[in-house]
Parts: sequence; structure tokens; C-alpha cells
Amino acid sequence: MIRTVMYQSTPKTEMHSTDDCDIMETAWKHNEAMGITGFLLRTPYNYFQVIEGQPEVVDDLILMIRNDTRHQSVEILSDKSSQNRAFDTWCMDYHIASEEEGADIISKLGTGEDFVAALISYMQHKSKQKIARSPLKAFG
Repeated sequence: MIRTVMYQSTPKTEMHSTDDCDIMETAWKHNEAMGITGFLLRTPYNYFQVIEGQPEVVDDLILMIRNDTRHQSVEILSDKSSQNRAFDTWCMDYHIASEEEGADIISKLGTGEDFVAALISYMQHKSKQKIARSPLKAFG
């Protein structure tokens, strides 16, 4: 079984900071080595991240995320087990949303499990629009 966790947190820096670049670079290296897949969405005011992998590996990663000083107020939005991954081709994909797009995402997606399902669908759509690349290219 694959464990899928979605959380949101509050960044301590503005968008396109070196912290964002460091997070992506670390995620790509660590996640690939640990069999983690997922998606990170950065809005001006939030990180939303989906993490998928073996349950014990996801537990360890969540602990690392909670202890990461580059963000605060980590809140688990969903924690489920499934047979399949939503992001099986990415060790960590990402999208940086503009302020307008971020506000639009939050206002239109609903709440609770509806919000989680709609946000995962949005992330999958963004993921399909991309090709493999270095995490550093988004911050260049």
C-alpha cells in the first residue's frame, strides 16, 4: 500500500526565494532515493504538498517537514492509503502560482475532502503540462 499525505504550511519567505530553491533541490534528491513521489504547490501565502510512498518513509519525511524552519504551521489536510500513486512519474513536481492564481485556487476548490480532491486534480493537471527538468530552473 502507498500512503498519500497532503499538508499545507506557511512559508517564512517570499516567493522565488532561495529557500524555495533549496526545498526543491533537497526534495528531488531525497525523494528519489527514498521512493517518494508527489507535488509541491507554492502560492504567495502557502505551500501545499502531496507526498506519496511507503508508510514508514512518509512518516519520517513528515517529521522532517515539521522540523523544517523554512516554513511554519504545518497542517495535515489528508492522510490516506491507496494502491496507486497520483504522481507516479515525479519524485517531486512543483508549480509556483501567482498571487491571482493562488487566490483563485483557494476560493474555488471548496473545503475538506472536496478541497483535497480538487487540489490533487489541479496538481495533476499542472504536472501533465511539464517535462522533466531540474528544480533549479523555476527559480533561475
